[in-house]
Amino acid sequence: MNNETERARLARVYSQMSVGALQEIASEPKALTTLAKQILTQEMTKRGLSTEMLTESNAEVVPPQVSGPLIVVKHFSAMAAAIVAKSVLDSAEIDSFLSGENVARMIYPNLSDGVKLMVRPEDLDAATALLDESANEASE
Repeated sequence: MNNETERARLARVYSQMSVGALQEIASEPKALTTLAKQILTQEMTKRGLSTEMLTESNAEVVPPQVSGPLIVVKHFSAMAAAIVAKSVLDSAEIDSFLSGENVARMIYPNLSDGVKLMVRPEDLDAATALLDESANEASE
């Protein structure tokens, strides 16, 4: 789709949207292409709506942080325990990775000595605390 076709399509779509729908889209400007932001700004201006959300977000673009190599937070012999621990971290929105899980499942699905739960270095303390808390709750 060429730029002019996309421009016309977006203008048509935005012109048919309610004020609330336009404001909702404007609240997530990072999800929009540059062209979509331009057309959305034009439509909102035409309707007398504030476009501050669209311009402010451009200033707050933060480059992604690069982390060091992953660190093993815990070793597991039982695959089920590793999966439960990973789900604890997932629910706390801590990115984690199970190393060796595919090999463990192929060789022996319930037991392995090679499953490691790994996290980013900056998440190590929080992950350790959550897993310790989870283990304490399970033992009670």
